[in-house]
Amino acid sequence: MTGPAPTRRSGRWIERWDPEDEAFWRSTGERIARRNLWFSVLSEHIGFSVWTLWSVLVLFMGPEYGLTPADKFLLTSVVTLVGAVVRVPYTFAVAVFGGRNWTIVSASLLLIPTVAAFVVMEPGTSYSTFLLVGLLAGIGGGNFGAAGAEVVPVPVYRWMPPEDLSPLDRLLDAAVTRGVDALTFTSAPAAASLLSRAEDRGLLDDLLAALVHDVLPACVGPVTAIPLQARGVDTVQPERFRLGPLVQLLCQELPARARSLPVAGHRVEIRGHAVLVDGDLKPVPPAGMSLLRALARRPGWVVPRADLLRALPGAGRDEHAVETAMARLRTALGTPKLIQTVVKRGYRLALDPAADAKYADA
Repeated sequence: MTGPAPTRRSGRWIERWDPEDEAFWRSTGERIARRNLWFSVLSEHIGFSVWTLWSVLVLFMGPEYGLTPADKFLLTSVVTLVGAVVRVPYTFAVAVFGGRNWTIVSASLLLIPTVAAFVVMEPGTSYSTFLLVGLLAGIGGGNFGAAGAEVVPVPVYRWMPPEDLSPLDRLLDAAVTRGVDALTFTSAPAAASLLSRAEDRGLLDDLLAALVHDVLPACVGPVTAIPLQARGVDTVQPERFRLGPLVQLLCQELPARARSLPVAGHRVEIRGHAVLVDGDLKPVPPAGMSLLRALARRPGWVVPRADLLRALPGAGRDEHAVETAMARLRTALGTPKLIQTVVKRGYRLALDPAADAKYADA
């Protein structure tokens, strides 16, 4: 006796799948696998795009939409919640209707939230309408999740404080003593970390004063500048938020900020860690640079020893420290007559007579 013939389902069902069989793979399996792969990738891509649609749209909903940050957060959260819930029935639907049929139907259903979002994205639309359309967009997450896809977060950028803080501390010391002409920032966390480290070392006020008056803070973009602007520091930023334009901006700004003074028949320009005297670079010790900057704030005017002592980093109360640092400064400049000693009063830059009137009220 022969048993009953096996029943066949209506439609196109895969009755046999044995990819390990080379003959089967060459004759049938490879063609089916490639076709299903292409349609699956396309369907999952559409599902994920619709699922994350409102996460992008809320960024363009300005004040005219009348939504608070909490409203926007709830809107995007509802989409995620619906996607997680409908994933369960979507998973069983594949076994009931067939993979090909359900892929076509579920992908076609994604037109509804897409068209609805396009229609309601107008100021004046009620918040309940936005929530309803967000609920519809959640089916994209069900489509995406039911296919077995898993979202793996990949951090494209992560900022962490350095294990060795000594280079950071040297940078802080150079900025506070005006040993650098500019500080560049390429991320907001890096700027916030520099300020935090300065606060930990008790140098925050000194750092902010340097960034406001002498050291140029350059940021790659407005987001990077937020921690500095919150402290009252104005920054410069390139029009295009890229490293290349940032370097070009520095090349434009720094020469324009360099102050050139006619002193004792010479042209003097003060830089971060050195001085240009008639175009020749003269490296100067940090203490000497502090004194020179104090003198250059009021060129031609006598600066008392007490004021110069306060300008010296860690000099204490001994005014002889000023005399020692001043002697080393004159030696480094190579032209002692640039700085004049005013007996019992202090020191002054020997500004050329023709320039005295220009700087008289400096």
